[in-house]
Amino acid sequence: IKVPQLTDLTFFEIKVEGVGDAIREVLQRCPTLTVLSLDKGVMTVQQLAEGLKANRTLTRLDVSFCRWNDDAMNVLAEALRNNTSLKS
Repeated sequence: IKVPQLTDLTFFEIKVEGVGDAIREVLQRCPTLTVLSLDKGVMTVQQLAEGLKANRTLTRLDVSFCRWNDDAMNVLAEALRNNTSLKS
């Protein structure tokens, strides 16, 4: 898969089947992505966690509109445990 030179992805009110998988792939394969903003329902926390485990370029992640519960946030925290690139 050839990935474009992305630096900022913002997803609000997108309810397209498969978009969560696509974002996960971008996180895993796009070495230029630095900003990701998500709204509720765009992707599951598991998809995000899988993408973040492989990502070393993201510096800003906004999930404030996702409305995930404590269990979901624990999954995200575990995925971020070894992440050194995120600043906010």
